[in-house]
Amino acid sequence: MQNKYIIIILAIICGMGLSSCDDKYDQSELSSKSYIVLYAFPSTNDTLDIMVSVTRPLDGKTKELNVRKLSCMTGTNEDRIIDKKKDEYNGIPVILYRAVGHREVGDRVTISVEADNLMPVTASTVIPDKVAMDTLNITNAQYRDGSYTLIRTGFDNTNPDKYYAVTILKASRTRNYYYDPTDEDWKYTEQWNSENLLIETSAEPLLSADSYMDFLFDSWNEYMYHMYIFNTKWQTESHIDLHLYTQLYYDDRYRYTVQLFALSQEYYRMLRSINDHESNDLGGNGLSFVSSTYTNVKNGFGCVGAYACTERVREPKNNNYIYSY
Repeated sequence: MQNKYIIIILAIICGMGLSSCDDKYDQSELSSKSYIVLYAFPSTNDTLDIMVSVTRPLDGKTKELNVRKLSCMTGTNEDRIIDKKKDEYNGIPVILYRAVGHREVGDRVTISVEADNLMPVTASTVIPDKVAMDTLNITNAQYRDGSYTLIRTGFDNTNPDKYYAVTILKASRTRNYYYDPTDEDWKYTEQWNSENLLIETSAEPLLSADSYMDFLFDSWNEYMYHMYIFNTKWQTESHIDLHLYTQLYYDDRYRYTVQLFALSQEYYRMLRSINDHESNDLGGNGLSFVSSTYTNVKNGFGCVGAYACTERVREPKNNNYIYSY
């Protein structure tokens, strides 16, 4: 998951310009100075992908990125850094690292980067715990004259930060048949093909923007890579129910997976700022507001934010397959 989201975020950030929710930068400095960009999303996994890049000044002259030192501390223990890989995205240098170390719930992960002719940066986050999640109840349902798959579930509201995200994956198990002339017989290979499903946010108050604006503009209010973020800061219940309306009728030939992420505050605020910029329904109708990119990287840009993921799965009925020849 880490590499996928890092590349997507980099693509979005490259098109957003330079602004920040936390640190203030003088416009004249942004026109000529470059800053280190740092992204990493730790969990309890032993490996952590770290992306280091550099901002492109407004004058368009991107500086060379020569990293002298990168460290990743999990608590008081220093991780081992491996797999250094240099790349480039739209003319911007990118270096991918992998940190290996033992990480547990509650650990603070701190990443520091030093590079030639650039201000050193640092950022940290604390790894949250997984939340207990109910089994899935899936039915067909009608909502505002539309036909949907309704997935009901719930979870214990135990993340201290009260920040979450939810995604739905739909996967088909495909048997691809082919003729083997050597054995003079038909054979097959099997594979799972999955896709992220859209969620109708107006049907679930926790995901809704508290208005019918998204429905009036005929929008699914798409979030970055379909990670639908929400918070429960105003919820007094210890157990939260979710009603997830997604596209088309339920088909028992497919496997449905709901992923519930407990997010650190940093991860949530970064996703919130990107969603506000990329998926603003008002912006699509000529009513856009100026938005900023969240960063918790001191002296630079980017985000180090943690997560924990819980999954619940509904398997296909009677081992059904989607056949192809």
